[in-house]
Parts: sequence; structure tokens; C-alpha cells
Amino acid sequence: MLPRPARPAETDPSPAESVTSFVPPLAPSPPPAVPPTIHKLTSAPATNSGPAALPPSAPAPAQPEADAFEGILRQHALPPEDSRVHHLRGPSRVRFQLERPAVSDTTRRIVVTAMIAAAVPSAYLLTRSDSGWPVHVHGDGDVLDPGGSHLGVFAWVWVLWLPVFAGGIGYAIHQWLPSQRSNPRHGWTGPVAASGVVLGALWLWAAQSGSAAAAFWLAAALVGIGLTAIHLGTTSPAGSRSEQAVTDIPSGILLGVGSLALLVCLGSWLVETDADVGGWGAEAWTLIALVSLVVGVTTVCMTGRGQLPVALSVVFGLAGLGFARLLANQPAVWMAAAAFIAGFLVIVSAGSRRHQVDHARRRAQRAWLKAEASAHADAEEPEAVRI
Repeated sequence: MLPRPARPAETDPSPAESVTSFVPPLAPSPPPAVPPTIHKLTSAPATNSGPAALPPSAPAPAQPEADAFEGILRQHALPPEDSRVHHLRGPSRVRFQLERPAVSDTTRRIVVTAMIAAAVPSAYLLTRSDSGWPVHVHGDGDVLDPGGSHLGVFAWVWVLWLPVFAGGIGYAIHQWLPSQRSNPRHGWTGPVAASGVVLGALWLWAAQSGSAAAAFWLAAALVGIGLTAIHLGTTSPAGSRSEQAVTDIPSGILLGVGSLALLVCLGSWLVETDADVGGWGAEAWTLIALVSLVVGVTTVCMTGRGQLPVALSVVFGLAGLGFARLLANQPAVWMAAAAFIAGFLVIVSAGSRRHQVDHARRRAQRAWLKAEASAHADAEEPEAVRI
């Protein structure tokens, strides 16, 4: 217990004094005539000791100027002396809904909407079965026959086309929202979305009609559209989650299903023409095709945050290829094992890239917060009282 402070013998302690005399002061109090000082950044030039602040003896103004952080939130320009760069992403509805769209933007929206509105019903009519559900033709001798070649997959793999066409419909609606009136990103996302949906419908027509060569070249065009979308999406990221859901995710699945279609159509075309380049046999060329697919997809997955839509769609297709080889009339165990190993390598590469990018982002955020805290601590004077 702390000792009682000494008091003159001729005075009697008051009750409040007798109670508070046992409590030590928590912090040094300012002089009675000097009010507490609150330091704010001003427009005065900075010195070597830090940004300029009000003198310790001057009271705080009644209406202080907004500091640097408040100026950022109010979208005011920082003083030229402040060389720090702050990255704050505003919502797209605030950035673009106040601008009047150009005539070219409106024309592009109309064309994109018309192309998607024509391609999606056509794709459904091409694949509609007697029960009303879209089903691909995958009988004996067809382009999509699971047992037609070592690269054939089960028919349920082509359910990947559903998110592609659904994403096209969602994008056609999303581009007409008031918050997207003058979004410059639609200058390339619109043509890419419309081209992907139209080429997808044409590929379905070629596969249903039994033309393996036409289906192969259309699948190659789909891969080119998907790569273009991935490249542009990496250099110009989406401004919101809704925009990402209708642009980046369908584009990634389009690249994945296009790669699978290219693989399957290549096998059907080689079997149809009875080609054996180099005399190496079907097994050797199947392994070469799988290795090429893994190298290409893992290269794509090492960009951005791992491109999970691409990786998951390709892994889904490789699983269908592996099970098709295991459950065939003449099982090809080595081909199935190669397909499963290829899928494992793809998902591992995408997951590791995503973890690497997220870890680097968290480290950068911690470093930024630490630097901001150090800057504010250095700017304060020791005599200032924090309230």
C-alpha cells in the first residue's frame, strides 16, 4: 500500500482528499491555464522533424481543417508536400453512374445483348432432348463419344457450358445497370463475352452435326478468346464482386471448357482420319496431349490469384477423362492414372499461386499499417495530450 502523504498539522483532510490521496496520478496533468492540444496536419511546409503542427500552447481551432486521411475519403487532393500514395478503391456505382454514356457505348451494349440473346436459345435448341433437358449427342462414332478415343470424356463433363451461358446472360443484364454506364472495362468485356457465347453455340452445332475438324478449330478459337479474357482481366481487374462474377469467372470456365473441347475434338479427328503421326501409337500421343494441357493450364494458373475457375474446370474434365478410361470396355489404366496426375498438378499449381498472392498482400497491408502508425507517432510532440 502506498504511504499517506504528509499534511500540515493545523488543517483537517477533506473526505475527497483522504480518498484520492491513496491513488497515484495516471499521467501528468497539463497546467490549469493551458488546455489540451490536438495536433492536426496543416498546409504549412513540412520540416525535418515531421509535418507542421499547431504550437503546444495554442488552443485547437473551433473548426479544424480536414487532415490527410479525411481528405482522401472526401476525394480532396493531398498537399504537394505529401508524397505518400494511398490506394483506396471506390465503388463502381459512384465512379461511373454520374457520367453520361457515349453513343458508341450504347451501340456496343445493344450489339452484345442481341448476340447473347440469339446464341443462348440456339445452344439450348441444339442440345435439347425429348425430356426437355440439354443433352449432347455422345453415341458410338460421334465426336463426343467417350470411348471414341483415349481423350474422350463422359458426357456429364459438358455441364460446364451452363455457367458460361448463364454468365453471358448475367453480363448482358449487368452492363445495362446505371452503375456501369461509363465503365471503361466494358470496352473489352462486352465483345469477349459475346464472342465466347456465340463460339460456344457454334461449337455445340459442330459437335452435334459430327464434324470433328470444325469442332476442333472452333475449340481453338474458344481457347484464344479465353486467353485474351484472362490477359485483359489480369491487367484490368474488376471493380466489384458482382462485376467479377459475370466477367472473370465465366471467362475462366470458358478457357477451361475450351481446352477440354480442343483435347476431345483432337482425339476424335485423329481417330476419324486414322492418323498416327510418327508411328508412335495412340497411347504416346495421348500422353503428349495431356502433358501439353498441363503445361499450358499451369502457366495460365501462375498469373493473377491462381485462376481457380480455369483450374477447377480443367480438373473436372480430367476427372471425367480418367473415369472414362477406367470404365471403358477395354480399360486403359495408365491413361487414367496420367489424367488424374495431370488434374492433381493443375490444382496444386493454382492453389499455391493463390496462397502466395494472398500472403504477399497480407504482408504488404501489415507493412503499410506499421508505416502509418510510425509516421503518426513521429509527428506528435511529447508534450501533447492524446484525447
